[in-house]
Amino acid sequence: IILGATKPTISVKSDLDIISPNADGFKDSVKFSLKVSAFNKIKSWSLKIIRIGPKIERTFAGLGNPPETVSWFGEKDDKKPLPDRQYSYTFEVDDEAGNRVSSLLKPITIDTTKPQIQVVVQPNIFSPNGDGYKDEASFALSYKDKSPAARWKLEIENGKKKVIKKFDGEGSLPVALTWDGKDEDGRTLKDGIYNYLLSAEDTVGNKMITFRQTFKIDNTPPEVRLSADPILFSPNADGEKDTATFLLE
Repeated sequence: IILGATKPTISVKSDLDIISPNADGFKDSVKFSLKVSAFNKIKSWSLKIIRIGPKIERTFAGLGNPPETVSWFGEKDDKKPLPDRQYSYTFEVDDEAGNRVSSLLKPITIDTTKPQIQVVVQPNIFSPNGDGYKDEASFALSYKDKSPAARWKLEIENGKKKVIKKFDGEGSLPVALTWDGKDEDGRTLKDGIYNYLLSAEDTVGNKMITFRQTFKIDNTPPEVRLSADPILFSPNADGEKDTATFLLE
């Protein structure tokens, strides 16, 4: 029996699949847990971050047994930050008997990009007066990002930028929201110009908010005045007041 031929057993696991190393204090780094079980003494170890190509961007290495954990903040070996994209990592160990064992490549993604979000209201002038015509407004929402949405919020403000209605949720954004023109207390809003804006945060803490856009509530019917000149006329073809002129104002 050749005892030296027994290879070490290793494992590596990350606590996150996506990180956002932008120094905001949320998911700025990933922690790799390293485990080794070996009959022979461990000579050296390494943990490598690899870009498709392949190109080794970051190497953690040492002699003897590896530490239990290694933290990575998305930097290269020269400490410069790596760009947003998917990378892979692998753990490798050599023992003193010359046995080498490597883990399978596993993915890890850097995402520091804010989500792309958009909201549009139709119609941008509506009248929630219960007459069955343009009583509601529909907001179309869109979200695009490498990371899934964690939470979102659509706010409606009055002219003083005070929030009078809010829609929010966790996870994916709805494709559309319908609003009946009422505030949080169920009261129909007065005629006027209002703002709306959408904000969203992805699962690694990148946040985005849209610019304020406006729409109008108009429940007031138009005033129309009709007058005739002359008030009395006689269409008898005698040439005297045979016609009347109607004025619409």
